[in-house]
Amino acid sequence: MLYDVTLPGHKTPTYKCPHIDCQVTFQGSYTQKDVAKWDAIFEQHGDMKAAVTAHLAASGAGDVGHKPACPLGCLPPAVVALCRDKGLIDRLKQVKAVLDDC
Repeated sequence: MLYDVTLPGHKTPTYKCPHIDCQVTFQGSYTQKDVAKWDAIFEQHGDMKAAVTAHLAASGAGDVGHKPACPLGCLPPAVVALCRDKGLIDRLKQVKAVLDDC
């Protein structure tokens, strides 16, 4: 079993929002498993809006501090930190199709 830990003397990684008008920095320890959990939401059936909203709240998306006009504020921090280019744009399109206020 593999555990995600930060060793003594090592800092938590810092990431920067890739949106040109935002560029907020945030910290967190994220893995591709976190991105996979986000992707799995869009493969399930049921109340998609509730599932997306709950995941965003649990992931701390509102705590990152994106600028109000930044569209990437509608994504979990793990997705913003680890996905780039087409992967980020595709996930943004998915969430915009579900949430009206993104």
